[in-house]
Amino acid sequence: MIVRILATVFLTLSVFSARADEPFVIYDLGRTLSADLSQRESAERVWEECHAVVSLQGIVNRNAPRLYLLYVPWEGRNVDQVWLDRLSAEGQWLHGKPRIQIETLEELVKHFRDDVDGAVVYDPNVKATSNLASTIAGVENLIAVRYCNSENSIYSCLIKNGPKLPIKRSLMADDGSILFTGQGTIPD
Repeated sequence: MIVRILATVFLTLSVFSARADEPFVIYDLGRTLSADLSQRESAERVWEECHAVVSLQGIVNRNAPRLYLLYVPWEGRNVDQVWLDRLSAEGQWLHGKPRIQIETLEELVKHFRDDVDGAVVYDPNVKATSNLASTIAGVENLIAVRYCNSENSIYSCLIKNGPKLPIKRSLMADDGSILFTGQGTIPD
């Protein structure tokens, strides 16, 4: 048991130190908290961005801490910022580690583009496909993206424009219709 624990600690430290000179990326999702969630398009955009970002975070943090999200408010403070400040204090784990702040999702995906193989697109009409997309994203190094052809959607930002991620998996039929109908054999 002790040998396993020591091996895990050694592996974790060696992976972290192997990337010691790589900047630690900070992305602020907190701005999504001020969105007007009573407006459907705004609420969908917040959901899409949060889902895409956390699927990316799971990929890039798999072997070392490389992406830190600021999000959770509590009593007028950002809890994530409080922890980042503590971990960055002198003598702590992140003290002196180079860092960069990235402002847009498009820039964030471009920064980590070599870690991502593409996108898994899920069906907005079948809510459960977002859960399936999350699983596929983690297994196949894909970013989970909700299908939406509107100009302001994450789909437009990451697939039609910007980094133009290739769609590696689609949880919709080729003609855009519902693939998972709740009837018959489960596709694939």
